[in-house]
Amino acid sequence: MIEIVSTTNAEIARVFDQMAGILEMEGGSGFKARAYRRGSLTIRELPTSLESMVKDSVNLENVSGIGKAIAAKIKELLTTGRVQAYERLKAPHFPLTLALLDIPGVGGVTTMRLLRDTGVTTASELIAVLDSGAIAWLPKTGERSAAVIVAHLQEGIPTETASDPEPATAKP
Repeated sequence: MIEIVSTTNAEIARVFDQMAGILEMEGGSGFKARAYRRGSLTIRELPTSLESMVKDSVNLENVSGIGKAIAAKIKELLTTGRVQAYERLKAPHFPLTLALLDIPGVGGVTTMRLLRDTGVTTASELIAVLDSGAIAWLPKTGERSAAVIVAHLQEGIPTETASDPEPATAKP
């Protein structure tokens, strides 16, 4: 029998959402990013936990929206507690990047624009910029969107800072 690391479908879906966001931000494979987003949505909507499906040796590739690569990553996460591809993708990024990618409606492109166009490296700096309205011209940073971003960041402000702004590796 396979030893499983207890993980909810929502936690698994979050990994794929973040992988998609990072790929979008870096200008990576659009196909992979879309596949990760589709896989994440499928995982969130599953009536059965992936944990129990893997324990019962269900072939995850038979689930619509989950292909061979995503199925392998799900099994890797559930058996090791991590996904190597995800660890490699997120390694060069600050906690602020990952926090932004966790906010519903804020994808990789918006995250990249927020970080590149403001030069901020911490959540508190970004909150101040958003509260000031100084970048309201930037897509998805109008008054309502900014309030949502600020509220999410205030719930769990990443404490790590950096001396240099996070690199913006892709153009919108």
